[in-house]
Amino acid sequence: DIRYPDPKTGTWRDAVQAETHPGVRYKFQPFSEFHVTYDGNPDGYLDKKNRLYYRLNNFGFRGNNFKLKKPPGVYRIMVLGDSFAFGDGVKLQDTFCVQLQNELRKLYPKVEVLNFGTSGWNTVDQISYFKAAGYRFEPDLVVVAYVLNDGPWELWPIDMFKDEFAKAFEERIFPSSYFLTYAHSTWMRYQLS
Repeated sequence: DIRYPDPKTGTWRDAVQAETHPGVRYKFQPFSEFHVTYDGNPDGYLDKKNRLYYRLNNFGFRGNNFKLKKPPGVYRIMVLGDSFAFGDGVKLQDTFCVQLQNELRKLYPKVEVLNFGTSGWNTVDQISYFKAAGYRFEPDLVVVAYVLNDGPWELWPIDMFKDEFAKAFEERIFPSSYFLTYAHSTWMRYQLS
C-alpha cells in the first residue's frame, strides 16, 4: 500500500534558494533540513506526528555528502529528476537512488549513484542544471528519471490534442496519477479518431 498523502504542512520552502544557473528556477540550499507533515500515515511509515524529515547534502541534494571530483576507480551515476527522484514522502534509504546503488554494489562495489532530484524540477531545469554545473561532477552515466509531468506545457508541440490532454489533466479521473491520466486520455483520443 504505497500511497503519497497530500502534504498538510511543511518547512521545505525555507530550504529553497533562487538558483543562479541559467534555466534553473531554484534548488535546495546545501545542508538544509526540513520536514513535511502529511494528512495520513499509511502503515505507520511516518513518525507519530505524521512527519517525514529531510536532510540535504553539501550540494543541496538528497543523500550523503560527496566531493565534486569523482574518486579514482569509481563509476559515478548521476540521477536527474523531480520529486520522484528526490523521494518526496520516502525515507532516504527507500529512495530508488539508494536502492539502485545497493543493488549495483553487489556486482560492482565501486559504483556510486548520486541523487540530483529536486522537487518541482522539470526537464528544462534538469538539462539546464547539467549544462551549467552537473557535468563538473564527472558522471560516467546520467539517468534522467522522467515523469509525465516533467515536460512543461509551453514546450509541447502544438497539435490538435494538446488542449484535450490539458482538459483531461484538469478533470482527471485518476487525481493522484499522471501516468493513468496520460493513458486514459490517450485511449480516449484513439477511441474518438
